[in-house]
Amino acid sequence: MQRESAIDLKNELTEELRLLGFSLPRDPAEEVAATAPIPVGLGLRGGARGEWLIAFRLFADDWTPETRSLLATVRKRAQGEVDSKIVAPPLMHGRPRLRSGDRIGTTNERWGTLGWFVTLDGREDEGPHAVTCAHVIARSGAASVDDLVVIPPAPDAELPTHEVVGMVSAVAPVAPPWKHIHVDAAAIKPSPGIEVDLNVGSRGPVRDVVDLTQEEIVVVKHGGTTDMTLGATTAQMLPVPMRDPLTGALAVYVDQIEIESTDPSGRFSAPGDSGSIVVEPRTHLGVGMLVGGSGEYSYLTRLTTILSALRAKPA
Repeated sequence: MQRESAIDLKNELTEELRLLGFSLPRDPAEEVAATAPIPVGLGLRGGARGEWLIAFRLFADDWTPETRSLLATVRKRAQGEVDSKIVAPPLMHGRPRLRSGDRIGTTNERWGTLGWFVTLDGREDEGPHAVTCAHVIARSGAASVDDLVVIPPAPDAELPTHEVVGMVSAVAPVAPPWKHIHVDAAAIKPSPGIEVDLNVGSRGPVRDVVDLTQEEIVVVKHGGTTDMTLGATTAQMLPVPMRDPLTGALAVYVDQIEIESTDPSGRFSAPGDSGSIVVEPRTHLGVGMLVGGSGEYSYLTRLTTILSALRAKPA
């Protein structure tokens, strides 16, 4: 049939048969509410020689007598010019999973990286909580508890919507004076139904942490912006002045570990990597959580310090 005729027939059938909940505007509201939508979509498919077919798609696991009868009705009305398929119920292509290295943030468009997972003392029944920097998801300190946490849409997503994956469950207290920060960390309680992947890279979960006693060790970072990079510790117990690129506020981060990049890319981290976990690759023990950097140098807070402040242990 011609394209215009196919469009007219598709619209008529859609309204008459209540496919996917469509109904005529003149129908009373009670009738609409009382009628279950039929999981069938009608569209168009280009046929040979410029002619068009009605595309009949059943979004279900199998046919029922009702949907088979419906297909027969559509075939009759379309004089057999129908392309029919059964399609398993589609799912939105989001990322309903939390894992180390994912980008994460809040609806204020500030993004960082999910570092790893911990169990909060006294809240073991809640399961693993994710950890990242407080400056990524908790701009108001403890007042941010219960704020929603989201992951950004995939770069190729048709609908660029954020997906809610949890809420802020704990924020490490910042010791005074407020411009000197000892711990920049917050925990996230995953939403019901969100899958949690405890693995860090390909080596499995990080089950324990190391408190540095050596002058220099090789480390690996898993970040949301620069993925996996290599570096080496070059200083410890270092106070580091860091400026917030969005607000311009300056704070001194106390007792930080300095990392010099040994990665072929020339850098260890980049904006968006805040919150990344850094591990010792030979033992797969956690070393620190990345909080910022400049060029080839990046800075970490010790995981031992973060666990103590959050009253947590590795998940």
